[in-house]
Amino acid sequence: MAKKKGQTGQIIALALVLVLLGCNPAVDRATGCPQEPGHTKVSLSILLDSTDTYGAGQKLSLINRIWDEVDKLDVYDRVKVYQVEHGEQTPLLNLCKPGRNFQDAPIHQRLQEVRFKELTDKALRQMEGERATSPIIESLGWVAANRERDDSDRRILLVSDLLEYSDVISHYSPDWRPKNERGRQRIHGHCPNLENTQLDILFAVRPDQPNQNNDLVEWWLHYLESCGGSVNRVIRVTGAG
Repeated sequence: MAKKKGQTGQIIALALVLVLLGCNPAVDRATGCPQEPGHTKVSLSILLDSTDTYGAGQKLSLINRIWDEVDKLDVYDRVKVYQVEHGEQTPLLNLCKPGRNFQDAPIHQRLQEVRFKELTDKALRQMEGERATSPIIESLGWVAANRERDDSDRRILLVSDLLEYSDVISHYSPDWRPKNERGRQRIHGHCPNLENTQLDILFAVRPDQPNQNNDLVEWWLHYLESCGGSVNRVIRVTGAG
């Protein structure tokens, strides 16, 4: 009887090992992402509008709010970070949140977590800068097109003052709304493909910009939704945090 119980315990232990092995997929060393699809549930792309400088308090507040969103992700969910700029977009960061593999030593797991945090934090601090133009729509197009073939939910976190300044449209002009109406068809011809994409917006408020009003926010909501996207939230972030 004791021998039978011992055999039963061994079988249970073996089954547990097999389950744990199945929960720890093989990952790519560079990205920490599973090599087989199905383990990554969410792919979060963070688009940083770094065409103008932010105040120190506002920048810190934006970074903290971005981290709030990253912290909500599960293990093996993917995080990409981009900057608003002309031309083809390649991510500053492309990593998955590290999982806990029972085969790895605790120190190795800790190193993976530290690496993820340090590289993510470094990418987020790239939002500072000054550029002559602000092609938000163009950058959204590149970010939306860079999709993973893993059936994960696609999300975009846009961190921006929402003041586009490009060949598509300029929100700095006092009469941007009537110009938008006259060029509606042309502007919508630049729509990024946001089908099946959820968006959240961290709206960096600049007190010195009178065009940063409800009309501007409403324009972006209608535009992004007309491009197939679904905007969940617009969070206003001031310099005071």
